[in-house]
Amino acid sequence: HSMTKSELEAQAMVKLPTLQCGMCKSTIESALNKAPGVNSVDVDVEGKMAHINYDGKKTSQAELEKAISMTGYQANKLLANAEAYEQLPVCCKISG
Repeated sequence: HSMTKSELEAQAMVKLPTLQCGMCKSTIESALNKAPGVNSVDVDVEGKMAHINYDGKKTSQAELEKAISMTGYQANKLLANAEAYEQLPVCCKISG
């Protein structure tokens, strides 16, 4: 019995409410692309959303959210890691 791609591949849509700019996008994409089990990542700056295709056997949506949080961005309801947020370039921080 060979596994079909759909059995292995899961999809996550993660809201990124604190996403500001293209720099944020590349930070998040590169962090997720380094995460185990991630097949593809598409961050939509306008929609403040990440679409992630991943191998459900190697990782989970919670792990992916944690990876985003560790780059300094909020992922769904998971708040950004405060220390990581402090390291972000000024253009990526939420003004106000």
